[in-house]
Amino acid sequence: GMPIDRRSDIFSLGVVFYEVLTHEKPFKGDTISALIYSILHTEPPRPSELNLDIPRIYDKIVAKALVKDPDLRFQRAKDIADILRKLI
Repeated sequence: GMPIDRRSDIFSLGVVFYEVLTHEKPFKGDTISALIYSILHTEPPRPSELNLDIPRIYDKIVAKALVKDPDLRFQRAKDIADILRKLI
């Protein structure tokens, strides 16, 4: 029910980043209703729980991109890019 803005894209980027790191989807559901419920009400396992080779800092980046409250998410994709550049 909230307006869509750039932070919706950041959530989507978090989903893709999660999948790249873990080779799994962060939210699961057998039906579209179950999937939407999962997205709205569950937290995915940390990437480092699914792949022990992933540094824990990536858990924090993904979690902040996937946080439910858009005001608590990264506000710009550039913020994520800056952090990743520093890590590389």
